[in-house]
Amino acid sequence: MPGTPDSSLSELERRRVDRIFAQHCRTLETPEHRATRQLRYRLEGNWVTLIEYRSSDDNRSEWIERQAAQFRFDLQKRTWAVYVTDEHGSWIRYEPIDDSDDLEDLLEQLQGQPTAIVWG
Repeated sequence: MPGTPDSSLSELERRRVDRIFAQHCRTLETPEHRATRQLRYRLEGNWVTLIEYRSSDDNRSEWIERQAAQFRFDLQKRTWAVYVTDEHGSWIRYEPIDDSDDLEDLLEQLQGQPTAIVWG
Protein backbone atom coordinates (compact mmCIF):
# COMPACT_ATOMS: atom_id res chain seq x y z
CA MET A 1 0.00 0.00 0.00
CA PRO A 2 1.52 3.38 -1.01
CA GLY A 3 2.46 5.69 1.81
CA THR A 4 3.00 2.99 4.44
CA PRO A 5 5.91 0.67 5.27
CA ASP A 6 5.74 -2.70 3.48
CA SER A 7 6.68 -4.90 6.42
CA SER A 8 8.85 -4.99 9.47
CA LEU A 9 12.56 -5.50 9.75
CA SER A 10 13.82 -8.46 11.74
CA GLU A 11 14.33 -7.84 15.45
CA LEU A 12 18.11 -8.00 14.98
CA GLU A 13 17.97 -5.45 12.16
CA ARG A 14 15.64 -3.17 14.20
CA ARG A 15 18.15 -3.14 17.07
CA ARG A 16 20.99 -2.33 14.65
CA VAL A 17 18.97 0.50 13.06
CA ASP A 18 18.04 1.86 16.52
CA ARG A 19 21.69 1.90 17.52
CA ILE A 20 22.80 3.65 14.31
CA PHE A 21 20.12 6.35 14.44
CA ALA A 22 20.43 6.96 18.18
CA GLN A 23 24.17 7.51 17.77
CA HIS A 24 23.64 9.75 14.74
CA CYS A 25 21.13 11.94 16.59
CA ARG A 26 23.42 12.21 19.64
CA THR A 27 26.34 13.19 17.43
CA LEU A 28 24.43 16.01 15.71
CA GLU A 29 22.82 17.39 18.86
CA THR A 30 25.42 19.69 20.34
CA PRO A 31 24.86 20.88 23.92
CA GLU A 32 24.77 24.54 22.86
CA HIS A 33 21.85 23.87 20.49
CA ARG A 34 19.89 21.29 22.50
CA ALA A 35 17.61 23.97 24.01
CA THR A 36 16.50 25.16 20.56
CA ARG A 37 16.75 22.12 18.26
CA GLN A 38 16.68 18.37 18.58
CA LEU A 39 16.94 15.45 16.21
CA ARG A 40 14.90 12.27 16.68
CA TYR A 41 13.84 9.33 14.57
CA ARG A 42 10.80 7.10 14.21
CA LEU A 43 11.12 3.47 13.10
CA GLU A 44 7.99 2.05 11.46
CA GLY A 45 8.10 -1.25 9.60
CA ASN A 46 11.00 -0.95 7.18
CA TRP A 47 11.07 2.87 7.18
CA VAL A 48 13.01 5.22 9.44
CA THR A 49 11.99 8.87 9.53
CA LEU A 50 14.52 11.43 10.74
CA ILE A 51 12.67 14.26 12.52
CA GLU A 52 13.99 17.68 13.41
CA TYR A 53 12.40 19.62 16.28
CA ARG A 54 13.00 23.35 16.63
CA SER A 55 11.74 25.67 19.29
CA SER A 56 9.36 28.30 17.99
CA ASP A 57 10.76 31.81 17.60
CA ASP A 58 7.56 33.17 19.15
CA ASN A 59 7.33 30.73 22.06
CA ARG A 60 10.50 28.88 23.16
CA SER A 61 8.43 26.26 25.03
CA GLU A 62 6.64 25.28 21.80
CA TRP A 63 8.39 22.78 19.51
CA ILE A 64 7.88 22.61 15.75
CA GLU A 65 8.31 19.21 14.07
CA ARG A 66 9.79 18.85 10.58
CA GLN A 67 10.29 15.50 8.90
CA ALA A 68 13.80 15.91 7.55
CA ALA A 69 14.40 12.64 5.70
CA GLN A 70 13.19 9.09 5.43
CA PHE A 71 15.18 5.92 4.89
CA ARG A 72 13.32 3.02 3.30
CA PHE A 73 14.66 -0.52 3.30
CA ASP A 74 13.90 -2.67 0.26
CA LEU A 75 13.53 -6.18 1.67
CA GLN A 76 14.15 -7.86 -1.71
CA LYS A 77 17.21 -5.84 -2.73
CA ARG A 78 18.45 -5.51 0.89
CA THR A 79 19.27 -1.83 0.30
CA TRP A 80 18.24 1.48 1.82
CA ALA A 81 16.98 4.49 -0.18
CA VAL A 82 16.78 8.11 1.00
CA TYR A 83 13.60 10.17 0.63
CA VAL A 84 12.89 13.83 1.38
CA THR A 85 9.71 15.88 1.25
CA ASP A 86 8.85 18.11 -1.67
CA GLU A 87 7.20 21.53 -1.44
CA HIS A 88 3.80 19.82 -0.98
CA GLY A 89 4.98 17.59 1.87
CA SER A 90 5.02 14.39 -0.22
CA TRP A 91 7.93 11.98 0.08
CA ILE A 92 10.14 11.82 -3.04
CA ARG A 93 13.28 9.83 -3.73
CA TYR A 94 16.42 11.89 -3.03
CA GLU A 95 18.31 11.27 -6.28
CA PRO A 96 21.75 12.69 -5.34
CA ILE A 97 22.29 9.72 -3.01
CA ASP A 98 22.31 6.20 -4.48
CA ASP A 99 20.67 3.27 -2.70
CA SER A 100 23.04 1.40 -0.43
CA ASP A 101 23.21 -1.49 2.01
CA ASP A 102 25.32 0.74 4.31
CA LEU A 103 22.92 2.81 6.41
CA GLU A 104 25.69 4.64 8.26
CA ASP A 105 27.23 5.74 4.97
CA LEU A 106 23.85 7.05 3.79
CA LEU A 107 23.50 9.13 6.96
CA GLU A 108 26.98 10.58 6.43
CA GLN A 109 26.22 11.35 2.80
CA LEU A 110 22.95 13.04 3.73
CA GLN A 111 24.65 15.16 6.39
CA GLY A 112 27.24 16.26 3.82
CA GLN A 113 24.67 17.53 1.32
CA PRO A 114 24.81 21.27 0.60
CA THR A 115 21.00 21.53 0.63
CA ALA A 116 20.81 21.49 4.47
CA ILE A 117 18.18 18.75 4.60
CA VAL A 118 18.92 18.17 8.26
CA TRP A 119 19.19 21.34 10.33
CA GLY A 120 17.79 23.22 7.31
